[in-house]
Amino acid sequence: MGRRTEDDERQISRWRGVAGEKGRWKNALANKCIAAGKPFDDASVSPVIRQTLLHWGYELTERDFLAFRKRTKQ
Repeated sequence: MGRRTEDDERQISRWRGVAGEKGRWKNALANKCIAAGKPFDDASVSPVIRQTLLHWGYELTERDFLAFRKRTKQ
């Protein structure tokens, strides 16, 4: 039961924009993995984007990667 502040909605919205279902950073990383022909967990693919996602408490999973491929038909 954490503290709630007036800033919660903004921060939740930011997280969704970064790593949510259609988060631009998560999708960019998945797209780069596909373009490079490398697996989702290859650390050599865009370490900067990976670090940004880790900063937000998210690591690309195989499930999310496959969902992205299915959604974009790549």
